[in-house]
This record gives sequence, structure tokens and C-alpha cells, in this order.
Amino acid sequence: MLAIIIPYYKDVFFEQTLTSLANQTNKDFVVYIGDDASPSNCLPIINKFKDNLNISYKRFDQNFGSKSLVNQWKRCISLLKDENWFIILGDDDLLEENYIECFYNIQEIINQSSINLVRYSSVEIDDNNKKVSKKFTHPEYELSIDSLFRKLNGSNRSSLSEYVFKNSENITNIFIDFPNAYYSDDLSLLLATNFRTIYTVNASIFYFRKGNYNLSGVNSDYKKANEAEFLFYKYLLKHHREKFTNYQKKIFLFKLDRLFIRNKSVQVFIFVLLEKIKILDFKGLMYLPLLLISKVFKD
Repeated sequence: MLAIIIPYYKDVFFEQTLTSLANQTNKDFVVYIGDDASPSNCLPIINKFKDNLNISYKRFDQNFGSKSLVNQWKRCISLLKDENWFIILGDDDLLEENYIECFYNIQEIINQSSINLVRYSSVEIDDNNKKVSKKFTHPEYELSIDSLFRKLNGSNRSSLSEYVFKNSENITNIFIDFPNAYYSDDLSLLLATNFRTIYTVNASIFYFRKGNYNLSGVNSDYKKANEAEFLFYKYLLKHHREKFTNYQKKIFLFKLDRLFIRNKSVQVFIFVLLEKIKILDFKGLMYLPLLLISKVFKD
């Protein structure tokens, strides 16, 4: 069976999210709601759906999300019982009516192909549910590394909630705690697949809300985003460098060059220097003195 986990905090669009679940053509799923000690009581909203949805509600006494979104995800995942697959759905996002039906329609395919991660097409919406992006579709089968590099070059978008994860005993280990969970979702996709294949459903749509109430919208913390970006690339190059070609590593290091220009971190500079030496990136090494000169003059 499938579980839909909602790490709840905001009630602004929560009823719309539950409505999108209640409207599913296939309701063979359980909804787990992990209340992150929210000041907004969601029980009156939940009670509206008690006859239409199979809901398990847990209110946590301590707020985790303000310090670690990833730890909030993990304790919500711990609520699961015997479900084999799960979605971590934002409390403001929406699923198209045939979303769950499409998932059950592909069971034979994903079992035969040993798929651990399923992805859906997506559309960004604003606070008024107006579409603000094109429909993002993907190859039916795609290596998670290729998907990451499509995102890095701007031809792909991705967020945690449009993925269905296969459950396992140590599944929470794939969620690494970066500041504000920036890049934590990107890394989880690589680890969930063991850098192998993602299967895509383009026949249904995940609606990602990008507006005034969304963490990755207007309230982004750029300092934490920069810190998380460094930790993300550092993690990949430290723990999984063998998964990437030298060309791909150079792209990571180019991203870190740009990060150094933005934040002038000596830690970033030294890490990039050592990594470029490891892969004998002489052209990249020649670029580093220019970055230092830029730092001196701007300081």
C-alpha cells in the first residue's frame, strides 16, 4: 500500500491539499499527518475529511521544522506502518485526480525494473492556484545523475513531493540534514536510487505551490542556501566521487567557484583547490588566482 506523509505546519492551503487527496480516483492509500507543533490547529480541517480519507494524525510536542526540516521528515516517516511506498507531500501542494491511479497502473513495470523511485510531471502554481510555469515532463527512464545535471543546467525542476519512494528499513538514512533542507531533496533522490534509474509518470501532474508562504519562494535564506550548496557538493565528492566523471566533477567545482565569488569563503576556496588538484584540472587551477584577486579587491 501507499502512504502519503504530510509534515504539517501551515493551514493556509491545507484544506486544498486534502481536497486533492479526497478527489483521487483511487483511494488505496493512508494519509499520515505529522503536526510540527503548529500554532494553527488543523483538526477542524482534518475532521472534514474523516469519512473520505484514511487519516492517521500525530501532533508532536516539539517543533523541528524551524531548526531541521529533514528531522521533521524523518520523524514523520517513522509514523509509517507496513506501507511499501510513500510520498512526502507539502501541506500546500496538490495532486491531479488520477495521480494515485497512475501509480498503481505502473506496478508491474516498476517491479520488473527494480525501481525504487517514481517521479511525476509537475507544474508550478501561485497562491491563487494559477499556473506560473510550463508542464515539466521527463524521460520515462532516467538515471538520477542525469536528472540532477538537467536541473543544474536549468532544463529541469525538482522538489521532494513529486516523488514516490520505496520504503525500506533504513530509508531515513537517505535524507541528509542540510540547512533549511536546501539540496537535501536532491541528494535523497540520488541515494534512493543508488545513483541508478528513476521511473517517470507523465500522465498525471504534481502541482508545486511557489508563492508567499513557501520556504523556497520569497522567504528564501540565501546564506543558508549557500552553505547547503557547499555541503551538498562536498558530500558527493567526499562519499560518492567514483559515481561521477571528471567532467561532471568539474561542473560541481565550477558551481563552487561561483559560490566562492558570492560568499568569499576560505573553506570553499581550499576545498575547490584540493579537488581540482585531485582531478588534474589545470585550467581550473589557473582560474583560482583570479578568484583570489577578486576577493581582495572586493574586501
